Amino acid sequence: MRVPKTASAYWSLLTSEAYNLRPDIQNFNSQLRLLQKNRASGQAARLLKEDLVAAGVEPMVITFRIAMGVCARDWKNQHALEHATDILSAMETTISDPDVETLKKYLSLAVTTNSGPKVVAALDRLDSIVYNLRSRILYGPADGRLTPQKELQAKTEAQAFFRQLVGAIDTLMDRGLVPREDYSHWHARRSQLTKFVGRSTQSTERSEERLVENGKLGDGKGGLQRVGRARVMFESGRELKGFREKSSSGSRRARAVGVRAAGAGSEKWVEGRRKEGRTIGEAGERRKGSTQEMGTEGFADSPADFGMY
Repeated sequence: MRVPKTASAYWSLLTSEAYNLRPDIQNFNSQLRLLQKNRASGQAARLLKEDLVAAGVEPMVITFRIAMGVCARDWKNQHALEHATDILSAMETTISDPDVETLKKYLSLAVTTNSGPKVVAALDRLDSIVYNLRSRILYGPADGRLTPQKELQAKTEAQAFFRQLVGAIDTLMDRGLVPREDYSHWHARRSQLTKFVGRSTQSTERSEERLVENGKLGDGKGGLQRVGRARVMFESGRELKGFREKSSSGSRRARAVGVRAAGAGSEKWVEGRRKEGRTIGEAGERRKGSTQEMGTEGFADSPADFGMY
């Protein structure tokens, strides 16, 4: 059943009054996947606009992702973006909060056309959804039933979509897809988006920090913060500060390094380093004695004698 006409014919026959079969949402998703293989974006749009409404079935988020994927696969079709816009309209009328992944696919399809008027039309079409997403970031989702972790994820995804919008505007101007006299308009829209993304990102980061402190992110005990602090200490060299303060002898440092290696199962290596340390220490003692006999005052007790080993 790789031929769209055959699949559509069976679908129409089974859902007609003669058989009166009512497809559920899984049937719709399966039909959309079949249409995706055949790059039938027009049929996917009609399936959502007409058949889904007629069946009275409540769609899922994945339903619109698959449908938009049909249009993305059919990107060479000059009407693919029109069909994607119909799918976008169907999503707006059926679910309270728009799906960000579906919006990303829609915008990517518009940019793929490399047509200035089509990209501009897509950006203008997304204006109402952008205001909806702003409200989601500022006040949370419409249903208000998400956990703090899920809400943080939803805000982060919305911010990523805003950055994609900024990238689409940059593409318009970089490729010269809009007249030069319109650049001031697009610069203003771009500036508005970037300012909002900057402010919302700071707010999201503060929310993430609070969740980490409360043990709701990471390992449940603020693990992200501990790992971050340990990394900073290591990179700044503070991890070895204790070894430098306690002893400047090379044998002590060698044993300290050997203890680390022991955790990896390198017992022979550790024992070799210990023997080497004892040998170095004995050599130092011999030099100390010979130096004192020669009457070189202060050299034997100098850190330069032992600190390098």
